[in-house]
Amino acid sequence: MKKELVLLLILLTVSAMAIYISEVDFKGLNTLNSEFIVQKVGKLFGEVSSDEIQEYLKKVFDLGYFSSLTPSLEPADVGYRLVVSLEENPVVKDWKLEIEGPGLVDKKELKELVKIEKGMPLNVNLLKETFETMRNKYQEAGYFLVEINGNFEDGTYKIVVKEYALWDIVFNGEVDGLDIVSILSKAKIKTLRDFYSSSPLVRFFTMSKKDFYPKYSDINNLISVINSYPFFSKETTVNFKKTTVKDIEEKNVVIMVVNVVQRRLFEGEKAFKEILFHGNTIFTDQELLKASGLSPDQTYTNAQVLLAMNRIVDFYEKNNFPYAWVEAKVEDDSLVFDIYEKYVRSVKIEGLKKTKPYVVENLVTIKEGEPLNKEEIMLTYSYLQNSRYFDSVNIYPQLSPSATQVDVVIDLKEAEKTRNFIGGIGWTMPKEGDWWQGFSGMVQLSAVNTFGYGESFSVNLNLGFTERSVEGSMKLPVKFEVPMNLELGIGYTDYTTSSGTDTISLKGLISSLPYKGHSFGIGPIYEKTLVDGSKGTLAILTRYRYNTKNSAILPTEGYYLSLDLTRAGLFGLDDQKYWKGILSGEAYYPIFESLFWSFKGTGGMVRNEIGTELLEVSGPYAVRGYNYFETEKMFKLSADLNWILQKENVPVVTGLFVDYGGIEENGNMNTLSSAGVKLDLVVPLLGSVEVGGAYRFNEKDWQFYFFMGSW
Repeated sequence: MKKELVLLLILLTVSAMAIYISEVDFKGLNTLNSEFIVQKVGKLFGEVSSDEIQEYLKKVFDLGYFSSLTPSLEPADVGYRLVVSLEENPVVKDWKLEIEGPGLVDKKELKELVKIEKGMPLNVNLLKETFETMRNKYQEAGYFLVEINGNFEDGTYKIVVKEYALWDIVFNGEVDGLDIVSILSKAKIKTLRDFYSSSPLVRFFTMSKKDFYPKYSDINNLISVINSYPFFSKETTVNFKKTTVKDIEEKNVVIMVVNVVQRRLFEGEKAFKEILFHGNTIFTDQELLKASGLSPDQTYTNAQVLLAMNRIVDFYEKNNFPYAWVEAKVEDDSLVFDIYEKYVRSVKIEGLKKTKPYVVENLVTIKEGEPLNKEEIMLTYSYLQNSRYFDSVNIYPQLSPSATQVDVVIDLKEAEKTRNFIGGIGWTMPKEGDWWQGFSGMVQLSAVNTFGYGESFSVNLNLGFTERSVEGSMKLPVKFEVPMNLELGIGYTDYTTSSGTDTISLKGLISSLPYKGHSFGIGPIYEKTLVDGSKGTLAILTRYRYNTKNSAILPTEGYYLSLDLTRAGLFGLDDQKYWKGILSGEAYYPIFESLFWSFKGTGGMVRNEIGTELLEVSGPYAVRGYNYFETEKMFKLSADLNWILQKENVPVVTGLFVDYGGIEENGNMNTLSSAGVKLDLVVPLLGSVEVGGAYRFNEKDWQFYFFMGSW
């Protein structure tokens, strides 16, 4: 409700001298009373000046309950009586909140911000405060295209929050030749027009209505993209215009209008005998000339030269050198391009509280003095995200277009929860025995970076049918000329059958930190059975890892490859002697923002010379829907189509899967296959908890399964 509040001060007889007020009489009150007002603003009594009277009346009106105030002075037995005629605002019998939109902020949270008093005249101060706190709540969530108004309906005050969706983005002005599609593609702003022009299937799997309500970050990203191109002058503006679109569900939509003004290098057309490049070191003049699309002795307009500058910027970007800038000037018959390539001046690490700087420096591939490279930024981001040391990682350069030196800021938020649960536990209903005998798998309980040295302490549990083992280990990054991880471990294995003997083990491993995604490790393993005469088994483990996954918790893009090769029975310590190799690979491909493919493969083999070392296949390493196996050879291939239902708090993923694998039994490879549906909950402490139903093609039946662990 919008009211015009009028304060009319009419004093019948007010001189410059003080007057005596013996009484103040409030008239026109229906819901409120004089005592309520006096309690709020106090009394006016005795000799007062005109300014003091006006100040008192202002306090009364500023209480917020009144739509008008008219004062007058009447003679009294002693001095004057101040008569204040008031008109109360409508009384609020009740209030309600209505949101026109998808509810970008939880309605319950907004209701808690309402300060309107029921049974009282509407207080415009409290109403203003309510509207302001609601706007702030939306701004905290990143939204700004919101209108908040209110009005009375039969004594009920209705607050209406209008959330505006972005229908389309329009470029007006000097846009000839401008690649608008490319600019919008880089900005990645979603419009409601795209939603309604997409098929129902694409909408269902990949789009949420909330995606079309832009945030500050979305608009800032578009402005950043515009500012990255020399084509646009500083006079280019971005604003929003309300519009109406027929036959859509949304009531409130806007169009973003980009009013384009070109930079001015020259007027009309001009021919250049030569085209020169200054300041470029990453690419040659010939490479940049080809990228520009220009040729000497040709006639060009101002817009054509600006578009050539855009193409040079895009050329750097496509070759992983972002933020390059181009200036142009005309010198006689020459066109001169000044190229500002970006080099890293410094790397600043911010947000560390307990983590030692060298722990982060070991994972940073961005180097001072080298060209700023997008691939190195992405690798650094991947390493820091996958370290599990941090809840959030933000990497951004501090630069200006015409500068060549860049300060790169790595802004980190240390992980609040340092405990993790990874590996996997699986369960399937056993054909024989009790239900609890269907549990199998491997579990790792760990504490990561608790003291800030990048250390991790872990307890590994092996829950096989024929054996149960526990292993404690510690891993610590150390800073040598080449940064390394040092890992030490001790374990104990308890065999549940008479075919095995309890065993203790010691392990040491030193591995390199990632370099362009690659890391290597090597170390000894010693195992000894707890029987007289056992000399134990000494093995050497070599390890290789390649990891570019964009997240350790819920990856949607990137690759992972691991190879473990063990040679046991060295230097005469050969209670067991064997070769063992395990190869695993993962690949993640996004289809849309919330839909992605994941492909995984695992293969393992043991060749025994002395003893019977076996591979244990269970949990996430087994074909879904099948039990625990021990074998000398195995493989598993899987393909999953994953749909992210929820990203915030506890991510929820559902999808379809197909598994195909095999285990060697009695010298023959027995193949298994299954397909089905799944539901994953990505819990910060536990990792991925997956439940599902698997159709087992071999048995031609459905089997419920679940396992816990990381992706």
